[in-house]
Amino acid sequence: VTGDWKIEKRIGCNEFPVEAGPAKANTVTSYMACRRSQDINLAACFPDIGTLLDRGFKLRVTWKVWVAPRYDCKSEYHAKLVYQNGSEVVLAKNVNLAAGKEWVYLSNTFYTKEIIFSYHEMGKDRQFWAGHYGVKILNPKLTVKL
Repeated sequence: VTGDWKIEKRIGCNEFPVEAGPAKANTVTSYMACRRSQDINLAACFPDIGTLLDRGFKLRVTWKVWVAPRYDCKSEYHAKLVYQNGSEVVLAKNVNLAAGKEWVYLSNTFYTKEIIFSYHEMGKDRQFWAGHYGVKILNPKLTVKL
């Protein structure tokens, strides 16, 4: 599922080149919390999905992302899914990253019958330095299988 990101807090949400890591571009955050989200409606992509779920099938959702701190500044990262009914699945909460150049791979797999949800993520630096010193977020991905 692909789509446009909605930047909920513009401060610090920018595309930046990676210093060293598994790709050539990513999103980097700042000392202010950068929040972004993406709405996902699986029924729009797969019109018959509701019928399959009514028959007892569940969706297997796998979430993956790479995150890294800046080499000289601590940072944090959070991610969650919010279903249309308001319930949430926390994917990553208070992931505190010590200063360094190491990328961290985060993943989570769960089962659901929900087909309309929003993906939310937030990152920031923990030392309140002005500039882009927060967590780097690379290629968040949701894979849905029946």
